[in-house]
Amino acid sequence: RKESSAASDVYKRQTVGGSISVNCHGWDFRKGTIANTIKELTIINPKGELVLLSPTHPLFHYVIGGYGCFGIIVEAKILLTDNCAITEISKELPLDKYIDYFHTEVENTPNILMHRYRLSVHSKDFFQSGIATNYIKSGSANVISNLPATHPKEKLLLKSLRFIRKSPRAKDFIYKLAKKSVLKKTVSTRNEVMSPPMQFHFTKQKNTADWLQEFFIPEEEFEDFI
Repeated sequence: RKESSAASDVYKRQTVGGSISVNCHGWDFRKGTIANTIKELTIINPKGELVLLSPTHPLFHYVIGGYGCFGIIVEAKILLTDNCAITEISKELPLDKYIDYFHTEVENTPNILMHRYRLSVHSKDFFQSGIATNYIKSGSANVISNLPATHPKEKLLLKSLRFIRKSPRAKDFIYKLAKKSVLKKTVSTRNEVMSPPMQFHFTKQKNTADWLQEFFIPEEEFEDFI
């Protein structure tokens, strides 16, 4: 049982090799996936040989997003970005206005570094509206900020999640609270924004399972899909 628990904890940790193996993406819509930041990879191939891969190597783009099927990643040279002050500004938008909003007010605004749109889960407008959040660079100076080992809201979020699962009607109430919090203007740093609470997703409850489903939809099909 201890071994099973330890193995489970390992799966919860995000690693550099794992991120490259799935070619993950974040909220930085200008950079796209992690593939666009990788300069060099070192892998162990199926023969047990160390192989250095540059972007021109035939295997390079197979290893990225290859889920470990084309070699084990042991080293990566990755482009980093500076940690800067960030101001979060959000607004509520109906579903049918979002795509135009992104193109006219977000896409070509240089100081908006990251962006996301979270759909409403409230029963009255379920998936018919959402909250668009822009992460705007504040000033030109880079900052150094130490991140806490655990997120201060972790326990509260875990209790909220358990509450919602036991009482589906509580979802509306929790969403209202979350919406009110998100719509407030917030000042933080890029590192803080990119280190949200995560452990509350792993409830360790018996007889339960969480599935993350991800879909990539052409923007002209966005409304129809939703």
